[in-house]
Amino acid sequence: MALQGLRLSVKIDTKNVIHMFDTYREYLPRTTNRFMKKIAGHYARVYLRHIRAAGIKEWKFGSFNRLKEQISNPLRTSGSRSGGTTSYGVEVARYLLALDNFKKQPHWVKLKKGRLIRQWAIDKMGTRPTGYLLKTQPDYEPSIPIKSHPWLESANAAAYKGIQQIIRIELNKLKDEVKAGV
Repeated sequence: MALQGLRLSVKIDTKNVIHMFDTYREYLPRTTNRFMKKIAGHYARVYLRHIRAAGIKEWKFGSFNRLKEQISNPLRTSGSRSGGTTSYGVEVARYLLALDNFKKQPHWVKLKKGRLIRQWAIDKMGTRPTGYLLKTQPDYEPSIPIKSHPWLESANAAAYKGIQQIIRIELNKLKDEVKAGV
């Protein structure tokens, strides 16, 4: 007895499919821009939360304020307002990235004139940084030990988990817009 295979045929009315895609086509550029903007804002929110959880305190230059602004208004990185795809990103201050990825724990940083770290030490330790100084002789610049505050890897992992929910919400909005003809 020979086994016979199962044959499955599928017929699709291509006119309906083409009409459906034509309907969605006019909404897609606006929707993808909205997706990207919401995702970038989500990353800014998660970055700010993880920076604070890592024990990094806000200092000058408004780096925390810049992240707060980017939650609702992410940085536009490319594209035009009249058409095309616009990209959005999150701008993070260089010192926040540096605090994330030190190789050697802790390491000593010289408090040379003109460096931000010197101004930070003066603000935090008084007018003349003392206490954690490596050398205080006249020939040497004062130094302080700096520890890593890792936050970026965990923040990226947490933000990535939230992307699917954002996409699901935005796709539902897209379906409602198409149905309503907005």
